[in-house]
Amino acid sequence: MTKIKDEKQKNCGKECSYQKYQEKALELEVDEELRQDQLAKFWQKYRYAICGAVVAILGITAGAEIYQTWWANVRLRESDAFEQGAIAAFSGDYEKARPHFQQLADNAKTGYRYLAQMELAGLALQNNEKEQALQLLKGIMDSTAPKSLRSVATLSYVGQQLETLDAKLALDLLQPLLDDSAYVVPAAQLAFALYMKSGETEQAKATITKALATPDLSTDAKNKLEILQTMIGN
Repeated sequence: MTKIKDEKQKNCGKECSYQKYQEKALELEVDEELRQDQLAKFWQKYRYAICGAVVAILGITAGAEIYQTWWANVRLRESDAFEQGAIAAFSGDYEKARPHFQQLADNAKTGYRYLAQMELAGLALQNNEKEQALQLLKGIMDSTAPKSLRSVATLSYVGQQLETLDAKLALDLLQPLLDDSAYVVPAAQLAFALYMKSGETEQAKATITKALATPDLSTDAKNKLEILQTMIGN
């Protein structure tokens, strides 16, 4: 009797396992159908938003690539124009160089606009067109050009008018450069000349002393400033 009972339990174990497997499979199938139904409903509800987002992403990506290509072409074209002008100017053919620089100064979309304006100012000075040169330099000083170009334009603007520009105005323009290690030496030289011209010897001396205290000055820069310091002493 016990043996028959054990046999039934054994057979039931197999049948029960199979039944449980069938129930689990059915559960999974139902879950899959529910998920598909939920996805279908989700897609039905949000399909336009999803399609719009995909189109927007593709559009942005394509637009960015187009813009980068366009910008690279612009920079290359303006670089070529500047190079042609520079070659002509270096060769002494200023009339040929001027149109290249003028075109960039008027229409360039990159920093070549300001570089071309600097070149035009230089050409104007070489042709004794000082007023035109000063206007170009002042335009760069008041523009959104890189700081380095604005600083160079300021030094040139003041240097070209040491005898005529109001000393206070000139010194105000130079003051930021006196605190900039990249431009302290030429700025100090110009400030020195302005102070000496106004008879302010102590101010001239203080300016040179402060400039000499600038960290990491080159030997050549120190020599130039020390020469001015010696002139004050004499």
